[in-house]
Amino acid sequence: MEMSKLILAALRALLLLSAAVVLGTSVDLYQFLPKYQDACNAVYEDKLCDLQGLIPALGYGCFVGALGLLAALAGIVATFIDAIPTIVVLGLEAFSGVVYLSGGLALSIILSKSTFDNASGSRYTEIKADTAFQFIGFIVTMVVVGLGFVWRGRGGRHSAV
Repeated sequence: MEMSKLILAALRALLLLSAAVVLGTSVDLYQFLPKYQDACNAVYEDKLCDLQGLIPALGYGCFVGALGLLAALAGIVATFIDAIPTIVVLGLEAFSGVVYLSGGLALSIILSKSTFDNASGSRYTEIKADTAFQFIGFIVTMVVVGLGFVWRGRGGRHSAV
């Protein structure tokens, strides 16, 4: 196997890990936060409990993680099966990169305005990790797409680099 394929396979494995973390944390938080908000409203009577769009952003994070898993798996399979056109896989990965970026930005902006902070404990850290892994996914995806296009020119039309 060519070195370029090994490098892309390793980067796509990192994308798979990143997508799994994003999906897992987003689903966990998406299930937890409505319960947190209800309990907070009961105690503080709506004064400190405005999550300002955090729950929908985490729902979008679930989509980001699922799409990231799909793109990473397609990329890994395409690394070993030459029948899959490179441009299709790179297009899917590029789209997932844009989705990673939009999810990370949405969570960052909403988290900066939310009253859900360090007092919330490990859940706040989990949201920050979710955000960080979305940005990591974006960066690694852009590296994969960039290398894929560079190496694609050398390997032909259907080589899934």
